[in-house]
Amino acid sequence: MTTLGNIDYDLAKNEIESKFKEFDHRICIFWYDETQSFLEEMKNDSFDNVKTIIYDKNEFAIKHQIEVEDLESNFLIYFPCPRPQDKDNWLLDTLLYSIEYYADQVALTMRKLGLSNPYLRKVVDKYAKFFKSEARISDLRKQVTINDQIAETDLLNGMIAVLVKAKSLKTEALLTELIFDVESGTKYQDIVNFGLEDYLWNQINSFTNYSGEQSIFALVKQYMMTALAKTSKIENYSSFYKQYIIDSSKQASNDALLLVDNLKHDNRYSSLQDYIANSLRIEELIQTRGIDDLGNSDVFEVFDTFIIKSILDSLSGGSLDYDFFENIVKNNRINSYWYQAHQKAYDAILEIINFNKFLSIQIYDNFSSEEYIKLYKDSLYRIDLHYRHVITLLNQISTYDDSAEALKNKINHQYEMYLDHIGSYFSKSLEKKNEWSFIGETPLQLFYADIQRITFKKMFVIISDALRYEIASELYDNIQVDPVLKGKSELLNLIAPVPSITKVGMASLLPNKNIQYGTDVLVDGLSTISTGSRSKILFARNKTFAAIRYEDISSMNRSDIREYMKDKSLVYVYHNTIDTAGEHQENKVFSAACDAIDEILTLIRKLYNSLQISNFIVTADHGFLYRELKVDDSLKYNDVSKLKPIELSRRYAIVNDGTTVPYTLKFKLDYLGENNQSVIMPYSYDYFK
Repeated sequence: MTTLGNIDYDLAKNEIESKFKEFDHRICIFWYDETQSFLEEMKNDSFDNVKTIIYDKNEFAIKHQIEVEDLESNFLIYFPCPRPQDKDNWLLDTLLYSIEYYADQVALTMRKLGLSNPYLRKVVDKYAKFFKSEARISDLRKQVTINDQIAETDLLNGMIAVLVKAKSLKTEALLTELIFDVESGTKYQDIVNFGLEDYLWNQINSFTNYSGEQSIFALVKQYMMTALAKTSKIENYSSFYKQYIIDSSKQASNDALLLVDNLKHDNRYSSLQDYIANSLRIEELIQTRGIDDLGNSDVFEVFDTFIIKSILDSLSGGSLDYDFFENIVKNNRINSYWYQAHQKAYDAILEIINFNKFLSIQIYDNFSSEEYIKLYKDSLYRIDLHYRHVITLLNQISTYDDSAEALKNKINHQYEMYLDHIGSYFSKSLEKKNEWSFIGETPLQLFYADIQRITFKKMFVIISDALRYEIASELYDNIQVDPVLKGKSELLNLIAPVPSITKVGMASLLPNKNIQYGTDVLVDGLSTISTGSRSKILFARNKTFAAIRYEDISSMNRSDIREYMKDKSLVYVYHNTIDTAGEHQENKVFSAACDAIDEILTLIRKLYNSLQISNFIVTADHGFLYRELKVDDSLKYNDVSKLKPIELSRRYAIVNDGTTVPYTLKFKLDYLGENNQSVIMPYSYDYFK
């Protein structure tokens, strides 16, 4: 008994006889046996109700017997030779209405796949190695529907998709997987091992118009370098780079740009471009170029890192090309693929530029206090705003440590000089005042009198400890563009009392007829030291008034908020994120400012959505002064403690009315109540020891 693979003669005979039984009319079966494995059996055997013919190069005789002599009998024509090409097949017309049969390994695979199409047999035969794995066949079925109607290209693309683990049969998807595997090359090696490389390159060449070396590495270098050349303003490439650049007049040049752009949608692109950038020595290419030569090209991340470092170093070195740098960021890089990855660095550049622009505002030393206040709320507050942003961002961009550190030092010294000037000028203007009041400006202790003029059914006053004016301006800008919060909003200022500290500011914001300064600041004789005590003062004014901590109301759900507000019309919400940071870890005060803005916005949205009211006032008890550099001991007043003040801190001293300290500012506290106390404050932005 002759066997071939898993097929023996008896099995073949049974299959053939079964095929004859499937039909109620006469049929012819053409059995091709190229290896002549079953020739001896066929010479010595017979089939029930079937006439057998063994081909012996007698096509005419076979045709005459089947189509002239006997039109009734079933025929099995056995060919101990390969199936001829259609153009050479004299029996093709008979074969077309007959059944082809094979009994080799390819035939077994065909039957396993459910195929009988002789044209697909050629594919299965040529790539027989692929079909030896049940796992590959299973994966192939997930890619394509395997039947006699499947197009040969779909079957072959499906096979490649299995090998490269692509999610689509499209040539672009197959090529994409091979490109992202270019460093290891294992997927392409599988293509080679299964004999599919020639077919693959025909597909690639057709899809991309690529005509270079049959190498994925060569293709991706050529395409990425061409995309760089098309999107940058670099000219005069050396011969090393020219060999990879496709002539811009050719369609392949546009295909390269499109393919690279599509590759960027894959999160593996970062690793790929890094590998190719090293291979092409891209960093070497741009070292001597101007940053404007790089245009808006974002093929390689090194373009962005080079631009950022160049600008940071230039700014650190004192460059004043602010408009040029701003144009590079806003016009060339903001749409870069890498912009988001380096956004903090780009934001830092823009903030540094804005900081320097506002720092150049002319400040004179002969303004009145009111003029300095107006100048601050019109423009100078932006110096504090951009300084806060700059320091926060520079602390976050670890990729550029050296450049960022040099810039921080420069900006800190610029800010110190600004504080020295504005502090000295403002202190000089305060020397001319007999009391802590400013024409045209509303003091904090009149806050409640102002809100009484507002008509409201329900209103929240959110008091954020140390939310200084520039932070409030950022919160205001965010409210203006918030998609949830609608309605009119306004940014105003109040003048904090002195000493500018929490206990005085919080007391001043409450309904008050009399404020008495002490360890505990009293309002109309009542303590203001805690949220509970402040709530009692509000309740005493109106039984629908109350106070609550931010942590408590922010943890409430919608039902809790509605229940809480059922009998209330005015609620003071005490928020303490910034001041807490300043007390415990002063260098965290800038990041706390960002947190405060987010928390307040989130709370307002929550209350707005829960209650459908839009009456909110956000204010503060005082501001703060912070800079990165340590305060030099030479700027601190010595021996103030020897005067035995009633109360002493770095920024103020409470003394009996007759006490004086040279080169300080002194104001009576009689506006806080009838007493003989005064507050003494260091000149400019100096400290008491």
